[in-house]
Amino acid sequence: MIFHPWTVTLRHETHAPVDVPSALVYLACAVGVALLTRKRPALGVASLLVLAPFDLARYVGPTTITTLKAGVAGMLIGLAFSRPDFAVLRTAPVRVMVAAFCALLAGIALSAIHAQHLGPVVREAFKNGEYLLLFLAAILAFATDPDDRPFWRAQELAVGLVCLSALAEYLFGAHSGIFLHGHAWVVPRIAGVLEGPNQLSGYLDIALPVLVARALVQRDRALTIAIALAATTDLLTFSRAGIFGALIGVAAVTFILRPQRKLVWRYAAAIALVLALTAAAALRAGVPAGYFSLDQTTQAGDHLANRSQLWRAALTLWRTSPIVGVGGGNYELDLAEAGLPDVRTHANSLYLQSLA
Repeated sequence: MIFHPWTVTLRHETHAPVDVPSALVYLACAVGVALLTRKRPALGVASLLVLAPFDLARYVGPTTITTLKAGVAGMLIGLAFSRPDFAVLRTAPVRVMVAAFCALLAGIALSAIHAQHLGPVVREAFKNGEYLLLFLAAILAFATDPDDRPFWRAQELAVGLVCLSALAEYLFGAHSGIFLHGHAWVVPRIAGVLEGPNQLSGYLDIALPVLVARALVQRDRALTIAIALAATTDLLTFSRAGIFGALIGVAAVTFILRPQRKLVWRYAAAIALVLALTAAAALRAGVPAGYFSLDQTTQAGDHLANRSQLWRAALTLWRTSPIVGVGGGNYELDLAEAGLPDVRTHANSLYLQSLA
């Protein structure tokens, strides 16, 4: 174990193939989730909540195998021996969700008409098919074993481990940073077990509102600790869109659940105080003004672009095929046609990327 406190070492994406150790990990995940699901379906869902952020992605050809995919396969096997309650599939909310998944898959299939690269279209279709299977497996498991207590403990455990893995980068070194005071000092942007700080913030964008919703319904000190840890970690990612998204999520669940007014003001005051202190600390530390702009400068050779360029490119590509788009998964491959020849990344907006 080597300590590299407060250091940043950039890393490049590598496509590591599946090897014997990783294959054994996937097999263990599939078997473990299958046995837990067979014992109690709720435990199967709980195990997937823990596996999700720790994906250990390895490549087989153009696609990846992850611990979550192995876990979903194990859950489906376990459910096959658990006599699941298929009646839940006929309920209105589930039918609406399945219809939405099917519409998305149909849209991806139609996008192949104009796609220059068919491989990414197929991968996008399989990826969304995987999400559909995950949704159906979780719904069937909960209908068969309607006890949500394992879910919450698993979610708290997963969030805690993810946050601690990210905070540990202040001791062992991070892979992303932000320059302060004219590049005189670099502050780590933590990511932990996720691929990058924006991905970590995206994960917390989901976890934070869910935990807050639970806390508004059921007072639990463990939930309060998990929320505080997740909020602190989210701020330290320095992900502007991620932090803003978490605020929207928390506001949404508060509006939906309508807790006591005293509790709402308490949450609002805590959030306002944290944001004010964070903004003051950022300005005092010398965060570059461009960091708060859509036109943030990117490093040469990193194949990235700022948000305003990527959003304009998405609209440009959409105009080339406004009915069926340029093809699922084709956005980053077609950026040269939108004036970004050396860029290979997503649109930094799910809505605009889906439009393209």
